[in-house]
Amino acid sequence: MILFQPKRSEYDAALDYALSNGLGFELTDFMFAPVLDDPDACSSLVKRFDGAPVKAFHGPFADLNFSGGDPDIQEITEKRITRCCECAAELGVKKMILHSCFFPLMPPDDILYRIWSENAAEVLIRIAEKYGITFCIENLLDITPAIIEGILKEANGHPLIRVCLDAGHANLSRTGQKDWNRTLSPWLSHFHLSDNGGIYDDHLALGDGTVDWDVFFSSLSPSGGNVDFTVEVNGLDRVKRSVDWLKANGKYSLLLSYESR
Repeated sequence: MILFQPKRSEYDAALDYALSNGLGFELTDFMFAPVLDDPDACSSLVKRFDGAPVKAFHGPFADLNFSGGDPDIQEITEKRITRCCECAAELGVKKMILHSCFFPLMPPDDILYRIWSENAAEVLIRIAEKYGITFCIENLLDITPAIIEGILKEANGHPLIRVCLDAGHANLSRTGQKDWNRTLSPWLSHFHLSDNGGIYDDHLALGDGTVDWDVFFSSLSPSGGNVDFTVEVNGLDRVKRSVDWLKANGKYSLLLSYESR
């Protein structure tokens, strides 16, 4: 399914656009610590989105680490993710996007990385199984697919631990779009689509930056089953222009075709 992230200030217009075009929401509203720490805020948001086409949550990530040297950081990480899962469960959402949360310059064959990867997989599996939610690990600062690949290998094919490939973030990395798609293809279940100028994560409309979309789409190879694509751009106008770009370039129907694979 094709999703987008509605802004609070544009919510009514975003809902109308989503319902009119058969699109869904990936919510970012529950990824912030002040919201997760406020039961009233969470309850209010759950009520607001009840009945909306919410298909995924973007989970918390700021200052978090699945597995590190400070047990207090790991404890708060699990607390934030768990609370977000509770909110997702109230809306019947079964998919959550989480950043890899790992320092990107550590060599993937370093013993400390391997220990971190093992622990991270254990934490993610434990929480995912408790709530029956699929965690899709997204590349953010990652300069190669190796970090995420390591987590997924440690998860040993667990069906609730998958990958979200962000094309805009890949454009900022040291690895080409084709290699990201090829390396992570066994676990790809979600995609973030945005453009940028190759320096900052601008969240531009598709076609407005330097992402090589021809390479991205020609190497597209999701793992199959429940594959979603979030148009992750800033504002409803950019969402609309991105959807129009997908249609004009013959990619809209391609993305929809993955729903039935």
